Amino acid sequence: MVRLARSFIHLSLTLALALFGLLTEETPNSLLTVDEIFLTGLKVGRNRAFLGHRQVISKNPLRFATDYTWQTYGEVDERRRRIGSALHALFTRGEVGGGDYDTVGIWSQNRPGRWHRNMKNVECT
Repeated sequence: MVRLARSFIHLSLTLALALFGLLTEETPNSLLTVDEIFLTGLKVGRNRAFLGHRQVISKNPLRFATDYTWQTYGEVDERRRRIGSALHALFTRGEVGGGDYDTVGIWSQNRPGRWHRNMKNVECT
């Protein structure tokens, strides 16, 4: 299974390079960072669907809804600004961070709509 996944990823990357070529900073109109991709999406479609997930409708047996629940670019932007602001305030007060670099890390499962709920405690402090 792992070998199949690696083969698929290699094939996908090879196909992308064949179709689009290697992107560099000199490539016209290229988006090179995740932030650039998000901000471009926000600019052209603030009210368009961005992150989607299927609701759990049963835990035993585990079943999911057939339709996706979507968050728009604008909703996600508002959430990311609030979380960033809260982390900045905590860092400024010395409650998080420290060490040689001015950084804060967030560990979370890769599920849209879930990790930001856990950050509400950060927003309230």
